[in-house]
Amino acid sequence: MNRSRQHCGVSALVAAVTFCLAGFDAAVAAGESPALAYRLHCNGCHMEDGSGAKAGRIPPIPGIAGHFLKHEKGRLYLVSVPGVVNSGLPDGETAQVLNYILEVFGANEAPVNWQRFTGDEVRRLRTIKVDDITALRNEIATDLAKQGIDLQY
Repeated sequence: MNRSRQHCGVSALVAAVTFCLAGFDAAVAAGESPALAYRLHCNGCHMEDGSGAKAGRIPPIPGIAGHFLKHEKGRLYLVSVPGVVNSGLPDGETAQVLNYILEVFGANEAPVNWQRFTGDEVRRLRTIKVDDITALRNEIATDLAKQGIDLQY
């Protein structure tokens, strides 16, 4: 009898956790919290404060991200970075997280009248094949360096 109650208790706990996690995933998928999506999908490499890690060659976000909006291929780059590509987020939620990152970490560098990403734009940019993300970043960095903007870390 005790084992049966224990099994039921464990089953109920598993069901409750599964239900909560499903709701948690649904909230993120619904775009209710780009900050939460950042913590789930970006924080592991870029850290809570966006500082990144030199040891892992993870670039910082603050002081850099907004500058990408000053280059014609910058938006393509932001949508194509490995963490964004591998996040598994749908187009609309990807747009929301990118906008969150730019608002929180890139506001000082972004052009004053920058346009927010949309799901349609992310969908379109995802159709453009980027063979070498490092080469694209270097191209952008070289072009921006000519304007006195340093993207090195």
